[in-house]
Amino acid sequence: MFHWHIGVLTNSIDSSMKALQGLGVDTSRWLFGIADFSGDQTAVGTSGKLRSAVGRIGGVVYEFLEPLDDQSLQAAELKKKGPGIHHTAYVCDGYDDLERTVSEYLAAGGKKIWEVWHGAEHAYYVQAADGSMIIELINCCPFMPEE
Repeated sequence: MFHWHIGVLTNSIDSSMKALQGLGVDTSRWLFGIADFSGDQTAVGTSGKLRSAVGRIGGVVYEFLEPLDDQSLQAAELKKKGPGIHHTAYVCDGYDDLERTVSEYLAAGGKKIWEVWHGAEHAYYVQAADGSMIIELINCCPFMPEE
């Protein structure tokens, strides 16, 4: 398992990118997209549309997420806690390692709050029992943005 990214919730990707650029961060190589986790793609938690921006700052990968509706888990979290760091993500060594790791976290008291399929990717959000942090676990690394 290896660290993939730090997830950040934002009300506006455009505003967040402008803020980063104002700090001198080059966002020209960042990857932007829209993910629609609707229907049967979401097994646990609520589905919805998310806009994303993924890039590196000082070698660390960040994923900015902007909810595009008020239906998703991320929209609820943004409303509840405001913008900022939401989760940290780790890539497991395939599907079997993902399932084993999720089972270990749940046995230790974690709570599965989101589970989605997105193509070949299978991801979970597991929240600490006290609600203090969320870890995303995924079976494969879909991309690594350039430095």
